[in-house]
Amino acid sequence: MNTRLNLNTSFKKTSFNHGFTLVELLVVIVILGILATLTLSVLNPSYFFGRGRDTRRQSDLQSVRGALEQYYLDNGRVYPNVAYSSLQTPLSPYLDSFPTDPGSTAYTYSVSANQKCFQLSATMERSTPSTFRVCGGSLACQNANSFCP
Repeated sequence: MNTRLNLNTSFKKTSFNHGFTLVELLVVIVILGILATLTLSVLNPSYFFGRGRDTRRQSDLQSVRGALEQYYLDNGRVYPNVAYSSLQTPLSPYLDSFPTDPGSTAYTYSVSANQKCFQLSATMERSTPSTFRVCGGSLACQNANSFCP
């Protein structure tokens, strides 16, 4: 029995041309980069970041309003007569952390002469109107609509 293996037929060289060349990959990466740049320029991310900061401003002022209402009930039915930056001390029992503006502007706080009404305000970046106001106080103050129109 003479069995002879034919090595030439069992181990044929096969050519693998199923991958991508480096040039093809670089062309695809460049095209994806151009599309990403165009998408970002059309979407204008600064607009969305500004809207996010405006939403945070509204939320911050609402939380300070709640703390001021609690202070009012606990302290002889008057609001603190200080600037916004000084509100941190009287409101510390009512807030975990004192909110500050996420951008470059500052929040403002004013109180009526009889300390029964207050107004908080923030300058908005992308929202209309350009100023967001939160008002509060006794019913007489709110009904008169004189301190915070």
